Amino acid sequence: MGKAFWLIVIWGIAYFLGWTIKRTQFFGEYFHINPLMTIVNGYKSKDGCGGLMWGCLQSFVYFILILITIYIINGPTSTENNIDTSDVPSVVAPASSETESIPTSPQIQESAEIVRGRLEPFVTAQGESAQIVMVDWQNTGSTTIRAVFADINAYDAEGNKLDSSAPDYCIYACADSSPGISPGETYTIPDGQGFVLANSPEIPGFSQASRVEVTITRVSSIGY
Repeated sequence: MGKAFWLIVIWGIAYFLGWTIKRTQFFGEYFHINPLMTIVNGYKSKDGCGGLMWGCLQSFVYFILILITIYIINGPTSTENNIDTSDVPSVVAPASSETESIPTSPQIQESAEIVRGRLEPFVTAQGESAQIVMVDWQNTGSTTIRAVFADINAYDAEGNKLDSSAPDYCIYACADSSPGISPGETYTIPDGQGFVLANSPEIPGFSQASRVEVTITRVSSIGY
């Protein structure tokens, strides 16, 4: 409800109290519900000072009632200004037509794949017959390769895996100071530098291989 309504209610209560006080002659015989009339009645009764005193007191009481009413309606005053921003349009900064690119370091990838694997006859330094596994591979990563490891699995004619096989065998390695194999470059193994399969028909698992499988297990850009 509006302030005027509450003011009317308070003044109505005040007038009712004034009427009650007048009945009890609390402010004297010259009391009136209107403070000004209380003063006038005091002068008429030749008690101007008494009428003035009671009239001022009566006005002060009314003033206190009005302040209490305003306090109840509006609450305590605040030093902060409450601003209604519900109807204020929001301001959005225009998006920049230029996007700022943040440089990121390229991801380093180390990978290689077999280009060609072959099984060739080989004669050892002792003049013994053997076989040698020759593997050519390509650097498919994004960094220089200085070491490559692979599983070399040899099989006989019946498909049995031979004990002469070698897991995680180093098929290529070079020093850190070496240029290594650059990305996209293919390494062709020189003759006589492959993995030698020992052949010994008398020892089970070391018979002559009929085929070989080579699977790269890991590569590294770090040499020896």
